[in-house]
Amino acid sequence: MSVMSDGKSDLKSEIDSLVGKLNKYSAAYYKDARPLVSDAEYDRLYDRLVKLETEHPELKSPYSPTQRVGDDAIQGFEDVKHTIPVLSLDKAYGIADLENFRQRIFKAGFRDVSFSLEEKIDGLSVVLYYEHGSLSRAVTRGNGIVGSDITAGVKTIRSVPLMLDKPITIACRGELYLDKKSFERINGTLSEPYANARNLAAGLIKRQKTSEVAGTGLDIFIYEGFLSEDAPENRGIVFNSHAEMLRFLTELGFRTNPHTRFVGFDEFDRIDEFIADATSIRATLDYDIDGMVLKVDDFSIRGKLGYTQHHPRWAIAYKFESPVARSVLKDIQVQVGRTGRLTPVAVFDKTFLLGSFIENASLHNKGYINELEIAIGDEISFSKRGDVIPQVEEVLEKNESGNKTFRFPDKCPVCGGKVEDIGKNTFCINDQCPARIVGEAAFFVSKTAMDIEGIGSST
Repeated sequence: MSVMSDGKSDLKSEIDSLVGKLNKYSAAYYKDARPLVSDAEYDRLYDRLVKLETEHPELKSPYSPTQRVGDDAIQGFEDVKHTIPVLSLDKAYGIADLENFRQRIFKAGFRDVSFSLEEKIDGLSVVLYYEHGSLSRAVTRGNGIVGSDITAGVKTIRSVPLMLDKPITIACRGELYLDKKSFERINGTLSEPYANARNLAAGLIKRQKTSEVAGTGLDIFIYEGFLSEDAPENRGIVFNSHAEMLRFLTELGFRTNPHTRFVGFDEFDRIDEFIADATSIRATLDYDIDGMVLKVDDFSIRGKLGYTQHHPRWAIAYKFESPVARSVLKDIQVQVGRTGRLTPVAVFDKTFLLGSFIENASLHNKGYINELEIAIGDEISFSKRGDVIPQVEEVLEKNESGNKTFRFPDKCPVCGGKVEDIGKNTFCINDQCPARIVGEAAFFVSKTAMDIEGIGSST
């Protein structure tokens, strides 16, 4: 066994001290929005750590904040079996379904029950596994039994602790998401944008180079923690309720949702009011939510209610209805993407919906247009599916001017070349089509491909 020299020992101590300080400062900045030191002081300490790690790579700590910048090594996404199955949630489609949920608990013999009411983050379900306080694995939900290993990418997310304050073994479930501004910024560089932030987040976390994941705006809210019962380091730690568990997770350094509220059994008649409150702030949030999750707070009652093969009997997810707006169709423009796909887009006067003004919406494909029998001048309704990409829902009233139903072009609207129907979509098959060439160039320099700084689709 080799013995570390005094000089190396001193360097190791300095590196460990720098790692501890920088992780503490980073957590205060990114999780609590409470800077403890100036940017200049943080940069000075960080640069010193980089210098020491570069000169002595054998002393590099696995918890070093320098890991968060990622690297260019190609990462695989091997399958990992979850220690506890990640079940789905039962669904509620209206307030009546939530009342039925309460009545089932009432009939099971539980009268004085309180609940947590949490925002349902529209993201990617993940589990973070910690062993003796150290982040060992981050895994997607997958099919609930087996998920994909995304540890390298998750380590670049600055709000995720690499080492907990307590040396415990715990599995933490959460929702990985991309904030709205980052979604708009990245999606704006893509020739074929993602339909919503959830899909883009799933694509980003699975980039093969973690250097392409770092700094994209991905983040995670943690909402459940499961302590390993047979780990001696967990002795004496007991949660009696969801509220206690959330406090514990917050103390460990995780981001938990600040808008969670607790509802007493006698307050349940106001559940529609509480959901309306959540809906009213929805457009002001910097992340997407698509509903609310109601959970029994008391863990002993949870244990007695138990599980089905599909979901816990002590929780239910309420899904928001998609808000709909209406306008008069002024034009239909057919756009050509980098793959040659022709996408019809409805154009109408600016209309306010879910926090922003909308003036165009997707019509999907030729089949959808034929199904709607849509014509210029028709009054249409549209929604933000996934609360992001506007899409035409239906024709509310036909125009009275006698305009003909829109006919999908039988040639490429850009190059005039031949088009071909493949499945539900129509494609320009001319490889030299200017729209395809420009789209491919925009994709090449985009965040999804080469990520060339300072160059985007508008350049």
